[in-house]
Amino acid sequence: MTYCTGPETAGERILNVAKDFAITFKDYPNFGFFWMNSFSHNKLNSPTGMDNKIKSFLVDLANSGVLETSIVIFLSDHGMRFGEFRLTETGWFEERLPFIYLSFPEWFKEKHSKEYFNFRNNTYRLTSPYDLHVTLKHILVLSGHNYTVRPSNACPKCRSLFEEADAERSCEDAGIAQHWCTCSGYTSLNLTKAVEARVAGYLLSQIHDIIRSRNGDYLCAKYTLNKVISSSISSQFLYKNDSYLLIKMETSPKAVFETTISFYGNIAESRQFSISGDISRLDSYSAHSTCVSDAYLKKYCYCHSKSRI
Repeated sequence: MTYCTGPETAGERILNVAKDFAITFKDYPNFGFFWMNSFSHNKLNSPTGMDNKIKSFLVDLANSGVLETSIVIFLSDHGMRFGEFRLTETGWFEERLPFIYLSFPEWFKEKHSKEYFNFRNNTYRLTSPYDLHVTLKHILVLSGHNYTVRPSNACPKCRSLFEEADAERSCEDAGIAQHWCTCSGYTSLNLTKAVEARVAGYLLSQIHDIIRSRNGDYLCAKYTLNKVISSSISSQFLYKNDSYLLIKMETSPKAVFETTISFYGNIAESRQFSISGDISRLDSYSAHSTCVSDAYLKKYCYCHSKSRI
């Protein structure tokens, strides 16, 4: 995560390598994958420092003719996942809706006009990275390779972005767990103290199970509920019987967790809960999880004061 690597930042170094690769091999079949997060991972506003550098990178690709020989995909994996901004409604969307842009050569649009037409229509449809993965396979077929596109094991209903996606597609169809789904509306719900305690108790038990499964019991503190920050219930789905509760809570020692809980019937009467997707940690936790090296466990651990290093 170092920023300076001599005369250039770490992000610039990746951009320069990507540009050199693209220009060098622009007249040959190639595939390049380049990733950077040094300037954008932990601070909401720091990416603005790379705006002009990203623009220059794309302009250089255009001027060198790369955009006329290559499909260029510019994407991110997620937005800001912790900090005060993440506690806002916009922050909730920020974590769930990463950007993705694709650039196609003009000859591709003409030669594969049907595929490009479907792609343009899909910009208004629900799609996911699983569809992008199938799209990369589809490009192999379009380029003349003897290759058979097979459905994704993780998302059997996902398809190439060059095929028209269903207009009424659900998050399940796109391989998106409910916790990351932004398609259903949520309405604020005031839980009774009894229900609040039961739901929060369930979430705490799930967090402690994760810590225990990663052998973090002796290093990580045991959480208790401080307060429920917010709770909201999903709109009723027409094609299934379960509903979802989006809950955000603060614990002691101080940490903030958010998750989506599936339940059937009335929340006040339901005794069967399940986590639908994942549990998000919304506060900055790096300083409190130094006692563990497991990257996944760090998200849930608050080290005992005696176990911190």
